Amino acid sequence: MSSHTTEPTETDGDEPDPGEPASTSLMLPWAAPSFLAVKGIAHAPAAKPAMKPESRDALLAAISKARGRIQDLRLGRVATLAEIADREGLGERHVRLLAPLAFVAPGIVSAIAHGYAPADLTVSRLANALPYLWAEQEKDFPCSGDFLD
Repeated sequence: MSSHTTEPTETDGDEPDPGEPASTSLMLPWAAPSFLAVKGIAHAPAAKPAMKPESRDALLAAISKARGRIQDLRLGRVATLAEIADREGLGERHVRLLAPLAFVAPGIVSAIAHGYAPADLTVSRLANALPYLWAEQEKDFPCSGDFLD
């Protein structure tokens, strides 16, 4: 803390009048504020929005359908994805697009089922971004709740 003393000054150059009181000092206590840099998180980030139950159900249904279609191919019930598309009244391109969902890693399916997936995850986004190996899927889409960022 520092202080500053002021005394009246004479503006007209005359001597002070003997009838006036002697000069007084004024002391004002003052301290400069210290600014310290604050490191770290200043506020807690908002929680990510949760996946809507409808979105979760759509993802799980698409994975289930894809697994059933691949099972039909494997067991010889159908010969091609085109047959599946005709049987279900869908375009072959649509069936081919969603076929990789049959091979989603179990950990990712569990994360979707338990609501750890991001709110903006869609069926087509998952199908388009899905690596072939489960290890790569788990690396790209960790099941901790913050995958696909």
